[in-house]
Amino acid sequence: MNWADHLLLGLLGLLLAQGVVGAWMARRGKGRGFLVPGAEDSYSLTIGVQWGLTAILVLVWGLYRRPWSDLGLGWPGNWEFVLSSAVFLILVPPLMRLRTRLLGSAEKQDDLLDQTAHLQGVMPRTAEELQQFKVLCLTAGICEELLFRGFLLAYLGDFMPLGWAVGVAALLFGLSHAYQGWRGVLQTTLVAAAAGGLYLWIGSLWLVMAIHAWVDWNSGLLVYRASLARRARGSWR
Repeated sequence: MNWADHLLLGLLGLLLAQGVVGAWMARRGKGRGFLVPGAEDSYSLTIGVQWGLTAILVLVWGLYRRPWSDLGLGWPGNWEFVLSSAVFLILVPPLMRLRTRLLGSAEKQDDLLDQTAHLQGVMPRTAEELQQFKVLCLTAGICEELLFRGFLLAYLGDFMPLGWAVGVAALLFGLSHAYQGWRGVLQTTLVAAAAGGLYLWIGSLWLVMAIHAWVDWNSGLLVYRASLARRARGSWR
């Protein structure tokens, strides 16, 4: 690691600031806050920041001629990748059927919205926001995995055991979602720890990226449809 990596770590603090500032703004009743997604314009801002940081990361990696596999971009030709991909593809259809069941009645829709109330500020609420949300999910899947799993694990791995690095990176990832409240921090930290473990097991980020983007999109679409149904019933709150 050198000065460029230390600089990248500092820039990565922007994503951490996204959560911290967003949480502070929400507590003061001033909206979602700087760099906090939730409306079409702030989706665009988040997308721009994440792709900008990722571009810098890729540039540094290329300039120093580091192996792309060290960033999680190696070719995933092992049996662990094949097995994990097969399990994911098998799970997708029942998960999609579960989404349909969760929207099967007004009571279920309301229960879902109540359970995800801490996410309401970051979910799409209009058709226009939903389209932008697609791009946000793809961006998060690629950029956040490269930054928080690929780069951050490589960086922290120079200073601590890899298991500890996974935990620290997961916690930082969770804190970057502090605008979702303590529940959002806990959930994203646990998900990040699982993603880190999967990455270490298969030795590649390609599948982790795909799962990340799909989970974000599926969650956003589920909440959006439930919200749409509630508004159609005239019981929006």
